[in-house]
Amino acid sequence: MPPSLNWTHAGGLVVRVHDGRRRFLLVQARRSDAWVLPKGRIERGESAKGCAVREVAEEAGVRARVVDRLGSQAFHNGRRPVHVVYYLMRYVREVRPSEDRARKWLSYGQARETLSYGTLRALLDEAKTRLE
Repeated sequence: MPPSLNWTHAGGLVVRVHDGRRRFLLVQARRSDAWVLPKGRIERGESAKGCAVREVAEEAGVRARVVDRLGSQAFHNGRRPVHVVYYLMRYVREVRPSEDRARKWLSYGQARETLSYGTLRALLDEAKTRLE
């Protein structure tokens, strides 16, 4: 997707090092048992990066900082087209989430097996490549 596209949503793939090992953050989708990356609608006046930071905090209870743009995806949610930009993010600290979502910190292999969508697995693969 070209970078000039008007994004409707933004999200983040958060990475942290715990006990010397890299872990990736996944959250359970709100309306299904799917495991996904935190994301949400960009609010009026909000930047895509700001939205990604906010959504990670709201959905997962994690404060993270944006490292780089990671990739994007487009799909139709049944009502309208959705254009999502994802950012590679680094863990900073825990915060109080405003949503009640299950979350997991997983190794690359575990995260790849757990993610419910191929497009998100591709983003994880890209993140792993960039981090190595």
